[in-house]
Amino acid sequence: ASVRHTTQQAAEFTYLVAKCHKCVEKQQLNLKWIPPKDNFYKLNTDGACTDTTTDTGGIIRNSKAEWILGFATAIPRDTSMSAELHALLLGLTLAHEHNLKPLEVEVDAKEVITMIQSNNVSFANILINCRYLLDRLGKPVVQHAYREQNRVADRLAKEVSNFGNNSVQHIFETIPDFVRQVFEEDKYEMLATTTVPDHVLTDLNIAPSKSDASTSGCKLTAVDNSNTRGLYNSILPSSSVLSSSRMQYMHQFSVRLT
Repeated sequence: ASVRHTTQQAAEFTYLVAKCHKCVEKQQLNLKWIPPKDNFYKLNTDGACTDTTTDTGGIIRNSKAEWILGFATAIPRDTSMSAELHALLLGLTLAHEHNLKPLEVEVDAKEVITMIQSNNVSFANILINCRYLLDRLGKPVVQHAYREQNRVADRLAKEVSNFGNNSVQHIFETIPDFVRQVFEEDKYEMLATTTVPDHVLTDLNIAPSKSDASTSGCKLTAVDNSNTRGLYNSILPSSSVLSSSRMQYMHQFSVRLT
């Protein structure tokens, strides 16, 4: 009996190890930023935390992958999720003020998408503002993109600590030199590589290929919860929506205040 029990344990252990190993198998994805549909704009945003600041950045481009507006700003030290949400709010505010629609929206934090579609007490005010602006912008669906598809926004956010004045929002009407390379790589559809677990490909309806594990320039998840549509109309903005009077515009690195 003891031999049988030991054999069963060994078989169970072998099964669990094999199953666990299968779960962590990864595939390579070759990713690129994808321009919006014709006559659409696309907003990409990102947040970044350092030891002393919480920074946000974002970019709006048109269907020709041309630079329309970029922004970068620091907010009081907070969590990474707060940075992601503030970045989204700032990007939506700019798009609304400049009437940049129809609009597509991408973030690289899936938690942001979940929060937009549900209630979260900790971030209630900022979520209300985001939903209000989404409503005013025609209810675009907030989509998920991998970090490799969000590199310009990431670079803008990480550059904030190098600015002399972090108390206002910096708006870039032309391409700043520090982000030009990644912007051009996006524009000319150069690929960036990452690896993901097999189950992620399944979630994205991408079949792993044994002959070629890469998926070139794949279009990633667009999370759309139809239950949230129509809810935005009943939401009023709070006073925390930023006005252009607090923004600092930068053109060829010359500054003008509005």
